[in-house]
Amino acid sequence: MERQWDGRDAVQRLYRVVQQIRRCPANRDAMELSIGENGLLCCLSKHAGGVTASELKRMTGIGASGVTNLMNALERKGLIRREMNPSDRRSVLVTISDAGRALVETRQRRLADFTRELLCRMGQADADELVRLLEKMNRISDELYAQKADERK
Repeated sequence: MERQWDGRDAVQRLYRVVQQIRRCPANRDAMELSIGENGLLCCLSKHAGGVTASELKRMTGIGASGVTNLMNALERKGLIRREMNPSDRRSVLVTISDAGRALVETRQRRLADFTRELLCRMGQADADELVRLLEKMNRISDELYAQKADERK
């Protein structure tokens, strides 16, 4: 009798591959950033006028103390600035510094170049299949998330 496939082995293999990709030297640079720092910096790079810590918390889904810790680390590295909010003196605007913006642009360019080379070495058919499968995975993920949200109501 054949056992029904439950996907557990595939989950372990997928997680292992993702961890290996994240540790790849191409994903690092001279100024190491944590995943959270990188995410916050990328988020700030899309908001030229700056955002409040509350807005960062909402956009990233990170708690208040986590956002504060990340901002402290990024400020020490000279990658962000905190300034009084001119429209609400009780809050602070967080903006990306020129050094932070340059770092984000450099990292994005390196990652795009590396990814392009990786996909070229895979070949067009495999690269197209990988993208197709990731798009399918994303669609199914959205459907599952919506289904779980409906079940919680």
